Amino acid sequence: MKKLLFLSMLFISVSAFAQKNLPSKKIQLSGGYSRTGSGDMPGYMYGAEYAKYFKKKTSWAVGFNGFIYDGSESLFSSSDPNKRSNGKMRYTTAGLQINSHLGISIIRNKFHELQFRLGALVKYQSASIDGYAITYPVATNYPEPVVTFYNYNPQRTIAAGGSVQVAYNYTIKNKISIGFLGGVQTDSEGDLIYQTGLTFGRKF
Repeated sequence: MKKLLFLSMLFISVSAFAQKNLPSKKIQLSGGYSRTGSGDMPGYMYGAEYAKYFKKKTSWAVGFNGFIYDGSESLFSSSDPNKRSNGKMRYTTAGLQINSHLGISIIRNKFHELQFRLGALVKYQSASIDGYAITYPVATNYPEPVVTFYNYNPQRTIAAGGSVQVAYNYTIKNKISIGFLGGVQTDSEGDLIYQTGLTFGRKF
């Protein structure tokens, strides 16, 4: 009985010591898939951040994220009955933002961390066009499709917003961590963006 009690106390002491000596800082890179709320503009995101733990399960992080979305629509014409050309119309939206997140770790130990994150952001974005309409030759008697462009918003915008994220990372040898990140953000321009990606970090 005494041996069992001694081993139990030893295990608790070692566990407590290990928890107190968890890394207090982290640098992390991320990259993955991103799409707008309507789903019509899929793309990619990338980022980097620095995080500091003020308590065992509470951290604050600051970093940046970049993103790019693009798409195209084929415009077929056949003014020459022996040929059919494809003039693609292409559109792109890209931007860069600064993020700040407060993180609450639901689970955090030497190897595993599951974290809920709530943050704020400032985003710069540049977009090619807001919308367009295509009128085909059958309606115009013109041999080529006619494209009308619509621009309701400025090409370049700066917006403030917020984000909610869930992140998990697993620490492997030499405090190197790998994991995944998922979240959603919105901003004052009305953009809704979903993000899912992988992370690679170094704790110290």
